Amino acid sequence: MKFRRLFLAPLVAGALALAACSSTQQAAVGNANAGQIGAQVNAFAAGIAGFNSGIAGVLAKINAGIATGAQDFKMVCGAAGMAGGLFDSVAPLAGASAQDVANERLAMLALSSACTANPTDVGTAVATALASYQTVAKAVNAVAPAAQVATVTGP
Repeated sequence: MKFRRLFLAPLVAGALALAACSSTQQAAVGNANAGQIGAQVNAFAAGIAGFNSGIAGVLAKINAGIATGAQDFKMVCGAAGMAGGLFDSVAPLAGASAQDVANERLAMLALSSACTANPTDVGTAVATALASYQTVAKAVNAVAPAAQVATVTGP
């Protein structure tokens, strides 16, 4: 029993030191990549701003009980594509978690499938696309808060 404690103590200490070093390294990488992340956000800024107002318009229609149409569907798909592109460019720089990357990719796969289809029920398609867009928008805002990608609020 004493041998086990003596053997495990250095392993535990080493693991704790490695974890501390890892978080220090992550902070250093995050600081070093801040300029690159800012440059990527700036590159996408005009597109994000344009789509933010479009998403706001779609949400205003939905919240007012006005039927959404094909143009609204295209707006949501375009906004998601822009946000997904920004996520793909900044996630590696920001050190996004594997879970965040997996969630964003799953949402983008669902959007890709929905947005390439020719929906017969456009209202439902818009609602479905908005739900996936919300996942992507949250992922972008988590790794690049300065992007200020519009998120979905409402019913």
